[in-house]
Amino acid sequence: RAGEIAVRYLYAGDSDRAMDWVEEMHKNHSPNTPYLGLPVYDPLRSDPRFQDLLRRMNLPTN
Repeated sequence: RAGEIAVRYLYAGDSDRAMDWVEEMHKNHSPNTPYLGLPVYDPLRSDPRFQDLLRRMNLPTN
């Protein structure tokens, strides 16, 4: 559910709120968290919080 909300905020152009929900996904061990590499999340790639989250998950940051 958090992943769906994050994507909706991304489509609405609200990256800050989307990032809040991405962090919620991680906190709640969402099964959608591995999909953070999909292009839909590209608007978040420059966000330091997103980069930190990817590092904590041992995922590529670029």
